[in-house]
Amino acid sequence: MYNGVGLTTPRGSGTSGYIQKNLSYVAPGAKAKNMDYGKILQQLKDNPLPPPRPPNKDLIEHEQKRKIEAQLFKLEKELRAMNNMSEEEIKKSLEDARAHMTQKLKQAPTMINTKESHQAALAKEKHMEKLKNALGISEKHEFGAAFDLELQENKRLDRLAELDRIKKEKKKAKKEAKKKQQMEELMKQADMIKQGKTQELEEEIKQIQEVQETNLKDKKKKKSKKSKKDKKKRRHSSSSEDDNSDLSSVSEESQSDDSDSEQKKKQKRSEENKKRERSRSRDRDERDKVRDRVREQNDRDRKRRDSRDDHRDSRDRRRSRDRDDRRR
Repeated sequence: MYNGVGLTTPRGSGTSGYIQKNLSYVAPGAKAKNMDYGKILQQLKDNPLPPPRPPNKDLIEHEQKRKIEAQLFKLEKELRAMNNMSEEEIKKSLEDARAHMTQKLKQAPTMINTKESHQAALAKEKHMEKLKNALGISEKHEFGAAFDLELQENKRLDRLAELDRIKKEKKKAKKEAKKKQQMEELMKQADMIKQGKTQELEEEIKQIQEVQETNLKDKKKKKSKKSKKDKKKRRHSSSSEDDNSDLSSVSEESQSDDSDSEQKKKQKRSEENKKRERSRSRDRDERDKVRDRVREQNDRDRKRRDSRDDHRDSRDRRRSRDRDDRRR
């Protein structure tokens, strides 16, 4: 601590205790620098960064061959030091070793030394290729295209247009399939009429109508279930939405019945809904009254507490003054 600034003790603070400048602090009146991203992107677009230089594979191969020759030179020294072999035998053994090493070099992957620039570039290229495959970047991707906002917007619009086209094609294919099916059915019916199989035709038509009716009923049931689920979700949000959902669910359920029974059921349900609404409104009023009473009671209790605290504070002040006077 120095001049009233800093910690009294560095114990438990995780710091050395020295007063240091907070480099992350931003003054309230200071303006942020280089916040115009549009200008920065335009500069990158006008002056794009040069693409990374590809590694020279000939130099890498030359370096590996040089290492092989260095190893062969060591082997030759060892063989000559032994003095057991003739010149021809030494040459033959060296040629065999060279052939074996070159074959190994072709089969095995290149040993990369990151200290050498071309080998480091090769390692980086392999790493970027892995990243490219992992992120699913296409081979058509241009270097620095991500900074071109206009290009990215055009690509997005093209993708949307392509999706719309695919959807339209699917719809068209479905319509064509339906038309084909209808035409086939009509042709079957015409053949049956020609052959005089009217009774079988009538039975088939009845079956088709029954299937269509069942499909329509299933669709209606699914729609009613979906609407009920949505209304249940809305009920949790507010009570007014709950009332509207009940009315709409009743009206949707009544549509599936016959026209004569529908009106009677609607009347009954509307009366029931009215009764429910009245009972709910009464319950709400009662709840509101109870809440108001509780709030009033809480306000009174709060005032009593505040008055008690004020009384205590004034008493403590008086006592402290009396003590000070006695001491004097």
